[in-house]
Amino acid sequence: MADILPPAEIYLITPEEIEFDQFKSSLKSVLSEVPISCLQIRLPNADKNSLKAAVEMLAPIAWEHEAAVLLCDQPDLAIEMDLDGVHLETNVDAKHVKAVRKIIGNDRSIGVSCLNSTHTAMLAGEAGADYVSFGPLFPSPTKGMPAEEGVEECLRAWALAMEVPCVAIGGITTDNVNIALATGAEFVAPLSGIWQHPDGPAVAAKIFYEATQTYKKS
Repeated sequence: MADILPPAEIYLITPEEIEFDQFKSSLKSVLSEVPISCLQIRLPNADKNSLKAAVEMLAPIAWEHEAAVLLCDQPDLAIEMDLDGVHLETNVDAKHVKAVRKIIGNDRSIGVSCLNSTHTAMLAGEAGADYVSFGPLFPSPTKGMPAEEGVEECLRAWALAMEVPCVAIGGITTDNVNIALATGAEFVAPLSGIWQHPDGPAVAAKIFYEATQTYKKS
């Protein structure tokens, strides 16, 4: 008999470049279709004013649908905009995690990208991270990166042994989401797998959500 894994949750990340009105419509279509755990606003090429404009537009939509809003690598701006937390993608050593915790306080979340290193993840967790992510699990069209060797094993080991939640990220699509779910990760983070799906983001989101609710570990 198959073991039924607890449902995973969907962790949304914005594309690196967005056209505001178009993306606003796409985000609304996804959030209206399925429950989303959180939205990470990740616009690495945007200046501070553009980031603030994106937050002002997107955060209320996410909050209306009970999704937390995190900002990538910008703890000061996350505080200024009263967001739910920050995701650290660069400079992810324990010292930096502790410094960011002092900036954002204990009521906001910190996530840390750990690539394929459980050692980095353990140090981040000990330093106060609320979750860690491992990836790319598959080749990532968004970042132009190949899959990191050993990510699937990292996710499985972490989900089995650690209390700090983990996120599977990188190249996850409607075709391979079951592989990500089989690791036991508490969250799956599709990016182009939702925003660039040929049938549209809302259709993709529904496929992802149904997979998270029905997956069985054989």
